[in-house]
Amino acid sequence: MKKLAFLLIVLFFAFYSKGKTASTMNDEARCACKISNAKGPDLSIKLEPILIQVIQTNSPPVANAGIDQSVMEGQTTTLDGSLSSDPDGNTLTYQWTASGGIILSATNVVKPTFTAPEVTKDTSYVVALVVNDGTSDSPVDQVIIHIRQMNKIPIANAGEDLIIIEGDSATLDGSRSFDPDGNDLTYKWTTLDGITLSSNTNSKLPFKAPIISKDTIYTFTLVVKDGTSISLPDQFKLTVKHINKAPIANAGKDQIINEGEIATLNGSLSSDLEKNTLTFQWTAPTGITLSATNVVKPTFTAPEVSKDTSYTFVLVVNDGTLNSPSDTVIFTVKQVNKEPVANAGLQYIINEGETTTLDGSLSFDPDKNTLTYQWTAPAGIILSATNEVKPTFTAPEVSKDTSYTFTLIVNDGTIDSSPTQVIFTVKQVPKAPIANAGSNQTIIEGKTATLDGSLSFDPDGNALTFQWTAPYGITLSSCTLSQPTFIAPEVAKDTTYTFILEVNNGTLVSLRKTVYVTIKNIFNSYVFKAYPNPTTGIVTVEYTKNPNKKKEVLISTIKCNEVMRREITDSSKFQVDLSGLVNGTYLLMIVDDNQQYSQIIILCKE
Repeated sequence: MKKLAFLLIVLFFAFYSKGKTASTMNDEARCACKISNAKGPDLSIKLEPILIQVIQTNSPPVANAGIDQSVMEGQTTTLDGSLSSDPDGNTLTYQWTASGGIILSATNVVKPTFTAPEVTKDTSYVVALVVNDGTSDSPVDQVIIHIRQMNKIPIANAGEDLIIIEGDSATLDGSRSFDPDGNDLTYKWTTLDGITLSSNTNSKLPFKAPIISKDTIYTFTLVVKDGTSISLPDQFKLTVKHINKAPIANAGKDQIINEGEIATLNGSLSSDLEKNTLTFQWTAPTGITLSATNVVKPTFTAPEVSKDTSYTFVLVVNDGTLNSPSDTVIFTVKQVNKEPVANAGLQYIINEGETTTLDGSLSFDPDKNTLTYQWTAPAGIILSATNEVKPTFTAPEVSKDTSYTFTLIVNDGTIDSSPTQVIFTVKQVPKAPIANAGSNQTIIEGKTATLDGSLSFDPDGNALTFQWTAPYGITLSSCTLSQPTFIAPEVAKDTTYTFILEVNNGTLVSLRKTVYVTIKNIFNSYVFKAYPNPTTGIVTVEYTKNPNKKKEVLISTIKCNEVMRREITDSSKFQVDLSGLVNGTYLLMIVDDNQQYSQIIILCKE
């Protein structure tokens, strides 16, 4: 029982004295201990001061680098040495040591960090920890860091931006793209600017810069793939510089039109990439005249053609700097049967009664077809023919100037022409009046006879004056009346007297008209005779009445103008010489005892 009590006391002091000085222990060791026994009476032990000297020895600390870890490359990882300890309870310092490739945020802290390095395959790294309690280092403790290799996204590199001229060639170059893991890459190019690439899966793509109207930036995007991951996109900017380009002329579509039709050229589809204002210059083929050569849509009239004919027009446009290449358009002019053209000739002024010719010879057919003619004459005019080129007609008598319209239509074998007209003006001309001396008469000598010119007339209706001429020896009651009278003279035998009538309308004198009046002899069957009659000059006269008595012989013209007078006294037969007179009709008159005897003598010298 005493041994047990002693042992408890020793243990108590051992525990109590931990970390205490001897003096302290000496002080605190003076205590009493009461030990109770359950089976017996309490044991009281009286503790006497005992000097116990405790000598302390340093225990090395224990390093604890933490549990092994498995992390992804690139992952931030924390080491943990917080479970390291010191048996003596001393404060610890830390010293971490990492294998190559790992860089700690600090080597002397409880929980340093690091970023797991890139690895090409899963790799284990060893990190060692030593702690120190101020006196001693701990044994080394290690932690294994398993770094797992993870696939890294490849890096796309679309190349450096470029500036080129439109129409030049360029190459997209993504050959500097790479994969951190060294895997093979595939390529995919895209553009949103409307450029079509020959391929979009090659690392290098040649292409031609488009034609543009102003400087333009085109953006190409490249992504690469390593078989697992797709890179972030990288962009390549291509600046295409614009240069002024010649405009494009568009002369329009070819057309087919009919001759004589008005046609319109159309250059409105001409264009300029720079949207500059265009000027136009048209060139027409020979024989065609444009309404204008410098407008967008000039017009022209299709010419007459003898067969279908094509005409080529040329258009050049200018943008203020450059001319376009020329463009052409072809107009085919269709030959159509054209209406012939009638030409009735020139207008004329003619006199009434004149024979005149109509003239349609200037009529023509544009297609050179043979023409037929159809004339229409006004009422009262009869043409020599209505279907000839040049019919004739006689101008009618008119009472005043009168216009007559003739119409001509020609036909080319298919269609009639439009009618054309010509006007002939028929001039009323003064016409000589017509003398009518009346019917021949037979009366007996001594009777009163009446001449009758009342049937004389003037075609123009003018008033007439009369002029009668009586044979020698007959005296008219008036020479200017239409119906003068006279007393038939005594005749030795039946004798015919010629009376001449002329009428005048105030302008013109009619032709002479004669009337014969035969005076029957009722007193003598024979007085004288003259022969030969007609005569060439010498006339023999036999006069049986009063042969030895003086008598007068008178020779006068038919107008009673005396041209010869001669006295006969001694013969019943004598000669009268008319050879000194001009050829004509003469009146030979014998005056005997106031009686007149006359006979017409016709002188006709060779």
